[in-house]
Amino acid sequence: MNFPTSRLLIVFLFQLMVGFSMAQNQKDPAFWLDQVNAIHANPDYYWNEKLEKVTAIHDKFLESNDKNGIYAKIIHRMGDYHRILGEFPEAISLMQEAIAINKSNAEHAEEFYLSFTYCNIGIAYQELGLQEKAELYYDSALFLHRKFPAETFPPAYISFDRKTVYTFNKGEYQRTVDLLDYAFGSISGLDGTIEKNLLLIKKARALLELEEFEQAEKIYLESIGLFESGQYSGEYPAFAYNSYGIYLARSERPEEAEQYFDKSIQIYLGLGALGNVLNVLDELYFTWAKKDDEKALTYLNRARKYLEPYPDSKENLVTLNHMGRTLMRLDRFDEALQLQQEALRFAVDDFKSTDYFHNPSLPQIQQTSSFMEIAMILKNKGETLLRKYQHNQGNGNELDHALSTLKLSDKVIDLMRWDQQAENTKAYWRASTKSLYEMALEAAFNLNDQQAAFYFMEKSRAVMLNDQLSEMGALKFLTEKDLYQERQLKTEALSMKNLMLKAENGDAAYQKASVDWFEAQSRYESFIKELEKKYPNYYQYKYDTTVLSLSRLQGSLLSESQAYLSYFVGEESTYLFYAAKDQSGFEKLASTDLKDKADQLLGLVSDRNKLNSDFKNFQKMSFQLYADLIPVGLKGYDRLIVSPDEFFIPFELLMTDSTSKNAYLLQSHALSYTYSAGFLAKNKKDNKNHKVFGLAPVEYKAELQQASLLGADLSLKRINKFFPSNHFVTYEKATKQNFLDNLSHYSIAQLYSHAVADAEGIEPRLYFYDESMPLSELQLLGDLSTQLIVLAACNTGVGKNISGEGIFSLARGFAAAGIPSSITTLWEVE
Repeated sequence: MNFPTSRLLIVFLFQLMVGFSMAQNQKDPAFWLDQVNAIHANPDYYWNEKLEKVTAIHDKFLESNDKNGIYAKIIHRMGDYHRILGEFPEAISLMQEAIAINKSNAEHAEEFYLSFTYCNIGIAYQELGLQEKAELYYDSALFLHRKFPAETFPPAYISFDRKTVYTFNKGEYQRTVDLLDYAFGSISGLDGTIEKNLLLIKKARALLELEEFEQAEKIYLESIGLFESGQYSGEYPAFAYNSYGIYLARSERPEEAEQYFDKSIQIYLGLGALGNVLNVLDELYFTWAKKDDEKALTYLNRARKYLEPYPDSKENLVTLNHMGRTLMRLDRFDEALQLQQEALRFAVDDFKSTDYFHNPSLPQIQQTSSFMEIAMILKNKGETLLRKYQHNQGNGNELDHALSTLKLSDKVIDLMRWDQQAENTKAYWRASTKSLYEMALEAAFNLNDQQAAFYFMEKSRAVMLNDQLSEMGALKFLTEKDLYQERQLKTEALSMKNLMLKAENGDAAYQKASVDWFEAQSRYESFIKELEKKYPNYYQYKYDTTVLSLSRLQGSLLSESQAYLSYFVGEESTYLFYAAKDQSGFEKLASTDLKDKADQLLGLVSDRNKLNSDFKNFQKMSFQLYADLIPVGLKGYDRLIVSPDEFFIPFELLMTDSTSKNAYLLQSHALSYTYSAGFLAKNKKDNKNHKVFGLAPVEYKAELQQASLLGADLSLKRINKFFPSNHFVTYEKATKQNFLDNLSHYSIAQLYSHAVADAEGIEPRLYFYDESMPLSELQLLGDLSTQLIVLAACNTGVGKNISGEGIFSLARGFAAAGIPSSITTLWEVE
């Protein structure tokens, strides 16, 4: 699933800088550079032969010339050959020498040519796994592109190309999209070129991973014809055919996909691009995996055959991991485990164990740059151990090892998440790795291990929210000066992003806005990295993944009358975990139709006419859900805290007696909801100064096109008798700025307004008299002392559901700002 590298583009790049004039004057740059280009263009020479011949030209040049700009171009080419041959110290040394000459006043030195060398030295560092250094050189190349746009198109394009290779291959799909949008707005001369089409196809590929299928499909259908026209040959169409094949496979058109993959492979074989051949075979495997595992294995066996001459290559680990997973599905567990163990040995340099009951340590894994690959190998290995245990009907030692392996995979996923910037990317991986937690809970259930069950229940939910709260809490370690700068840079980045989102995707305004946003976001991210180095306590607090213990939940968070209940909805099973002061339990539901029952219940209660006409069905569904979700051991507690998963169930409406029309759970229990037990612990506040801030615009500026909420101000006034210490703003004073200025000074906030949200991914927004505020801007509120916010607006509890993470609603946005409690609405407010 990797982006193939664009090696051919890189190595022929500089041949374009000098024509074949066949000059005869040895003082003429073309005399020497034409010879270098002729050698470079000769397809009969191997890379080591080209290096040897260009080195001879280098030696001849020095017999009668100083080390000038011509010399810099010669050693630049030699450096790139050393890089291709894997001789990185020699490559970097030569390129650094070329940089020094072109920075000097030497004859024929050219400042713009630095962009080319910066680009190539960046590639060398990237191939060494030193991405931070690589990025510095790519950014230097791009800086010179702004100064010399006409002369430096190739290195600007290649720098962006390589940046996206890195972000895509480590699973940062949203970052890849953002980088490409930035490239479209900042590479001069890109419009109308084949290179733009290649970058568009890369964008479509990343969008596929983010499940933005319609956007990806549009790009593919607009672009693929260009490559099928025969106008281009070599690596360009090969890359396009492979990517288009992936689109066809995701569209459930495997036979058509196979045709494009085969065309791509034939081109890559002709070019000798083995790494790219392996990438395509990988995609052929994914196309047929689970549909026809025996056929999928044939592609993996082909890949292993190609890799036989390279037994030490890390390209083996991907193939080994996929083979192991396929053999597991075919119940060939021991073979699968041997291959997965071999993959771990490839991934972790100093891990040599052949015993599949052994895993590398987390410190060993942290020394690698392959977090995504290692996390997936460990996840697959844990599943294989679990399936082997189940297949053998509980005989063997696999279960304990399955659980420890899945726990290690979870910790590596934490490492991945810390390295990811874009929220969409984090959300993608939360959804993609949810199956790990289902397997871990199954293992814990079989072991009757409640401690492990509680740990994995907690890690299966609202981890991104926990990260946000940790990041916000870590700010207390900063100086006032750095805290101010952090807030300013974050505000600038969010403002630029909102401007970008308002523009039409693809037009000139959008391209400019995307450049402005990406640069603002990059400034913010760079500053955060500086803070992490400057303040060790800030770093440790921010990245602390300690999970709340069950003993602490029971000992200090729950009162005598309280009980905590969380449920996990997996593809195969649903699990319940519950705890009170004096007991805890972990159950696996016998019922497999929980979602169907919940959908029926929600469908009835969201439509008054349906509810009235089919009340008996409502009674039936609500009682069945009560029987499924409320363990017998919790019925004696009158306060219940629920942590839901996947979909929301209104526990208040569950019926404790199927024969009664008025036996609602709400009548016997005080109910509240939380994102996780850890959220309860992080947001326990002691603020007895109960002052109320109320806001009700009642009417709105005409351009907002919002209906008046007549009577909202009167409702605020009624609160006076309960909370005489208050501050209310209404009508034209109910502005966004007034809200931001006042919220942090009050323990309770009551908002009467309009909100817009849905489950299709549109960012929720809250309306004020003068403007609206998107969910993302709630990040600017900081760590608030407010304890409760009442959002009396439509759909404030509604938003896009991220599997394994929860509903991204306005209520969640306020939770991320540190407000522990909220009252929200799921439907239209009348």
